[in-house]
Amino acid sequence: MERERILSILYEMALLTASETEVGPLLEKFLQRLMFHADFPCGLFLRIPETGPADATRRSVLLEAVIGGRRIGLAGEWLSLPVGLLEGGAALSTDAEMIQAAFPAAPYRTALRLPVAEQGAFLLLAPEQPASPLPLATVFEPVLANFAKTLQLCRANAEITAGLRAEVERHRQTMLERERSQNLLTLVLDTIPARVFWKDRDGVFLGCNRAFARDAGVDEPSQLVGKTDYDMGWRAQAERYREDDRAVIESGQAKLYFEEQQPRDDGIFWLETSKIPLTGADGEIIGVLGTYEDITARKRIETELVRAKELAEQASQAKSEFLSRMSHELRTPLNAVLGFGQILADEEPDQPLTLDQKDCVEHIVNAGQHLLHLVNDILDLAKIEAGAIHLAPELIDIDELLQECLDIIRPQAAQRGISLIEPAPGGGTVSADRTRLRQVLLNLLSNAVKYNRPEGAIRVSVQPLAGKVRLAVEDTGQGMTPEQLSGLFEAFNRLGAERSGTEGAGIGLVITKRLVEAMGGSIGADSRAGVGSTFWFSLPAAAVLDEGDAAPPPAPEPVRYSPFSGLSEGKTLLYVEDNPSNRLLVANIVKRYPQLRLVTAQNGKEGLLVALETRPDLLILDINLPDMTGLQLLQRLRGHAETRDIKAIALSANSLPEDVGKGVSAGFAAYLTKPLQVDMFVDTLAQLLRS
Repeated sequence: MERERILSILYEMALLTASETEVGPLLEKFLQRLMFHADFPCGLFLRIPETGPADATRRSVLLEAVIGGRRIGLAGEWLSLPVGLLEGGAALSTDAEMIQAAFPAAPYRTALRLPVAEQGAFLLLAPEQPASPLPLATVFEPVLANFAKTLQLCRANAEITAGLRAEVERHRQTMLERERSQNLLTLVLDTIPARVFWKDRDGVFLGCNRAFARDAGVDEPSQLVGKTDYDMGWRAQAERYREDDRAVIESGQAKLYFEEQQPRDDGIFWLETSKIPLTGADGEIIGVLGTYEDITARKRIETELVRAKELAEQASQAKSEFLSRMSHELRTPLNAVLGFGQILADEEPDQPLTLDQKDCVEHIVNAGQHLLHLVNDILDLAKIEAGAIHLAPELIDIDELLQECLDIIRPQAAQRGISLIEPAPGGGTVSADRTRLRQVLLNLLSNAVKYNRPEGAIRVSVQPLAGKVRLAVEDTGQGMTPEQLSGLFEAFNRLGAERSGTEGAGIGLVITKRLVEAMGGSIGADSRAGVGSTFWFSLPAAAVLDEGDAAPPPAPEPVRYSPFSGLSEGKTLLYVEDNPSNRLLVANIVKRYPQLRLVTAQNGKEGLLVALETRPDLLILDINLPDMTGLQLLQRLRGHAETRDIKAIALSANSLPEDVGKGVSAGFAAYLTKPLQVDMFVDTLAQLLRS
C-alpha cells in the first residue's frame, strides 16, 4: 500500500509539473501538494543566491512563494535565515531553537527542507513533527529533479515573454510617438500660412501641406502624392521648377527665389520660394523640400516705402531749396538797406552828417539789423523743423566762448545800466558746434538784457557736473508766472511781452531749445514773478585739449585802419552781380579807396569776357547769376590760363551752411553772405590782395 501511494503521489506531482508554464502558478500548486502530502500547515519557496560569505551564519533569501505563513512574510520579500535551514540536501529538522530563531513570530518547531537544484528550496514548517508514515526526506526526490527543470524552463519563458512584452511595448510607444509627431507636424504644416511641399529626385511629389494642396486645386494633400509639376495648373513653369530642383540637388545648397507671377484679379502677385536638399537617414540627398509664400503685400509695402522715401527726399530737397531761395530773397534787399546804411554811418571827414542825419542812419541800421535777426531766426526755425540743420561738434573752452559773448553783449547792458556778474574761470570744456553754441549764449544773454529792469543785474554761472557742464543766466527782470513758464518754449508765444513794446518774434527760445537738444544737451528755466528768471542749459563735458591737439589759432585781427596801406594803386576788382543795388553798394565801398578800381558785369558770360580782357587782381562773384551759377563761372575761369590763379570771393545771399560748404569746396578763397558787413568785406579784400 505504501509503495502504491508513493507512486500515486509522484504521478500526480509529475502531471502537475507538466501542466504549468508560468512560474507563479507552478510554485503555488506544487507547494500546495507538497504540504498536503507531507501534512505541513505552512510552506515556503525560497530563492537562494548562489554565493554568500563563507563565515556567515545567516543568509538573505527571496521569499518567492508562501502558503499559510502570514506571520512570516509576503511573496517578494527578502528574509534573513540561519544557514543551517538552507544548506545541504533534503532533510527534516527538529531543531526548535534554530527554527524559532528563524521565525520568531510563528509557532513552528519542525522544518522539512527540499532543495530544487540551483533554483532554490522548498521549506515546509509545522508546530510539531507530522505523523506521516512517508519518508519525507526522500519521497519527493524523483519529481523535484523534474520540477527543477520545469521551473528553469518557466523562468526562461518568463524572461523571454517579459522581453517580448517590453519590446512590443517599446514598439507600441515608438509608433504612438511617431504618430503624435506625425500629427503634430501635420498640424503645424497645415496651420502655417506658407505652402510646403517635398519631392523626390525625379520631381515626384511625396507630400505637401493643405495650403499647397489648395493652391494646386485639390482637397487633400494625399491627392498630389505621385504627381509632378507637369500635372499641375502651373505646368507652363514646370520645366523652370525642375531646373531649380536639379540645381538644389546637385549643389547641395539652399536656394531662394523671388517670382513675379501672372496677373490675377487684384493685379500682379509675388512669391518667395525657398528650396533645400532633402536628405535620407544615410545623409544622401533624396529630393527637395520647398516652401513658398505670397509676399505681394510685403512687396507693395516695400514699393510704398521706397516711394515714400523718394517723396520725403523730394520734400526735403524742396524744403532746402525753398529755404535757400527765401534766404536769398530776404537777404538781397537787406543787403542794400544795411550796406548803404553802413556807408552813410561811416561818414567822410569832408562830408559830415548832421545830428538828425546821424540819428536817421542809426535808426535805419538798427531796424535793418533787427529785421535781419528776425529773418535769421525764422530761417533757423524752418531749417530745424525741416531737419536741414547741420552741426559740426568740436571741443570748446566754455570760459573763452562765454567771455566772447559777454564782450558782445556788454555795450547793450551798459546802455540800460545793467551790471554783468561773470563766473570764475574753470568752466571746463564741452563738445558742441561752436557757431550754434555761440548763438545759444547770445540769445540767453540778450534776452536777459532785453527783459531786465533798468539798473538791474545779470549773473552768469558755470558749474561742471558729472559728465556735463551746466551754464545758467540769472536776471532781475519781471519774472514769469507758472502759467507763463508752461508756454515758455512754444513758437511765437511771447508770454504777453508783445504788449510791453519790447521787440521780438517769440521764436528765439524755441530755436535755442532745439539747438541745445540737437547738441545732446537739455535746457530749462526757473522764474518768480516780480523777482526774475534763471535760464540754464547743460551740455556733455569733454576732455581738455592737450597742447598737441590745440585748436587752430584764431584768425588775425582785421586791420581797422588803412586796410590797403602799402598796396600799389590800380588793383582791379571784378564784381559779377545781376542786381543793380548790390553793384552800386560795392561801387560805393570801393571808390573810397584810391588803391582799388572796380569793373562790373551783369551775368556769367559777360563776367568771363571781362575777366579775360581785364585780368583783374581779385574776383567777386554772386552765386545766383541769371545765366549760370557763380560756382559754374568760377569753374570756367579756372579753365583759362589767364584767369586760373586769380583769387575769388563768393558774395551771396545763400547763407545756409551747405551753401557755404559748396562754395569753399568749389575753390572760393572766402564766402561772404548778404546783408554785407562792410568792415568784414573790406578786411577780406585787403587780406586777399595782400596775399
